[in-house]
Amino acid sequence: MVVSTLSLKPTLQSQYPASTVLVCPECGGNMILRKSPKFPKPFYGCTHYPMCRATHGAHPDGSPLGIPANAETKRWRIAAHAALDPLWGRDDDALHQVIKKRYRHAVYDWLAYVLQIKDAKRDCHIARFDIHRCQQVIEVCKGVTREQILNWHQARFQKQKPKRKRRPPRYAHY
Repeated sequence: MVVSTLSLKPTLQSQYPASTVLVCPECGGNMILRKSPKFPKPFYGCTHYPMCRATHGAHPDGSPLGIPANAETKRWRIAAHAALDPLWGRDDDALHQVIKKRYRHAVYDWLAYVLQIKDAKRDCHIARFDIHRCQQVIEVCKGVTREQILNWHQARFQKQKPKRKRRPPRYAHY
């Protein structure tokens, strides 16, 4: 009996339990988790490779980054990121990482409000947007500054200071 050496290797699906099988947006085939010597992170690739070269990103745990898209939708998503990312300072090396994270949350809260997305944390990700939604992102980002968004965010999510409870005096003086 001959044992294949492939069966002895751990599969990517066993290494990344959050991985799943996706539908290829280009050819309709399956997309499975793959690794490449060129890229350190896993990604989803079509099982019909090399005839279909569709790919999709993956989180470190193997779960997909958003919804797979065809080439045209990917181009619009890249354009939407190009319009939105400068508002939170993606490429601004002068900003501290903690500040960038705060700004990014503020910008995505603002975007969810403007586009009327109910669940901002779950649904306001460009990787989940279709072409029409990406075009909306590009349009609403025109002429808006980071300062305007931060002012909006501060006014909208300003925490009310709780009123200080004072205890009554021990002895009432009449």
